[in-house]
Amino acid sequence: SDLGPRMAARALGEYADPKLPVRFVANIDPAEFSDTVRGLDPARTLFIVSSKTFTTQETLANARAARTWLGSADLARHFIAVSNNVAAAQAFGIPAGNCLAMPEWVGGRFSMWSAIGLPLACAIGMDDFDELLAGAREMDEHFLAAPYAENLPVLMALVGLWNIDFLGAESLAVIPYAHRLGLLPAYLQQLEMESNGKRVTLDNADVGCATAPILWGMAGSVGQHAFHQLFYQGTRLTPIDFIVPVGDASPEQEALVANALAQSAALMKGKSTEEARSQLLASGKTEAEASRLAPHLACPGNQPSTTILMPKLTPRALGSLIALYEHKVAVQGCLWGINSFDQWGVEHGKQMAREILPQMLTGKGDFDVSTAGLLAAIRTMRNA
Repeated sequence: SDLGPRMAARALGEYADPKLPVRFVANIDPAEFSDTVRGLDPARTLFIVSSKTFTTQETLANARAARTWLGSADLARHFIAVSNNVAAAQAFGIPAGNCLAMPEWVGGRFSMWSAIGLPLACAIGMDDFDELLAGAREMDEHFLAAPYAENLPVLMALVGLWNIDFLGAESLAVIPYAHRLGLLPAYLQQLEMESNGKRVTLDNADVGCATAPILWGMAGSVGQHAFHQLFYQGTRLTPIDFIVPVGDASPEQEALVANALAQSAALMKGKSTEEARSQLLASGKTEAEASRLAPHLACPGNQPSTTILMPKLTPRALGSLIALYEHKVAVQGCLWGINSFDQWGVEHGKQMAREILPQMLTGKGDFDVSTAGLLAAIRTMRNA
């Protein structure tokens, strides 16, 4: 997956070498490739094609687009493959010497530490990439050795399981109070929902309870003006992870951190109707006005949240943070008795796409009524 390296490259942009810009393409929509290569010089561009099997539809579509964009250039000078299928990479035109392998047991969402992280290493340099690995290793060792009562991945997993299976929470909001961590929620969506979005245990039984939550979020403090209203006064229980790099004591950073702490405290405490009424009276409202408006200002509180502090957003700190969530996911999978390392549902969707694609123009095929109707509408639009 590109979500990990893409997220980390943005998060660690402060450490990037401006003389070696790194860009990412993953969407099969050709607009992303077109937008990404705009302004680049083909003679000075290297493509890293990352696909363990070298059969991923989106990856190969973009690789073919890159090959066309390069024209008659020597592919050996412009392509590296991260893949275990060297034969397929060679058939594409990438020499075996330009192929980097990755362990067979490593899934895409857990692969940033492997050769899949090459674009990130190019962006921030090997010294800082080693720092990222060192931070992850520190969390690995903490997870392995710390007693459960002090074990951060175990505690996060248990808190999440309590919120989901005992309090009935259906989603988890992740809100990093750091602009450069803006892609972290998207990365964690895949990590959590693809890993633990399962309904059958390792013993082939129904899991019997809710598993992975719907994970979403965006960078604070922008989210305060988008969806925090629902946290305060909505009808849904929404656990939140606030991630706060403390940083320096500059006025801007102090304001950012203060906003993060204020959200968790206010969501926990809430505001009673009587407190709202007293505030309205103190602002000069009449008794009647205060009584009428107070219910609209009241907030029930008791919204659960976890606040994760780090001294600064560094490669080492980011490595520890990512490893923390990886281990949390593995612990929850173990507690639910499911396999966090497969994704058969995703494979089903891919198979369906392969069946529909050849029939897009002809409309022939044994499709359900809804899909057949959509295909007919597509043909009508294209023939208009």
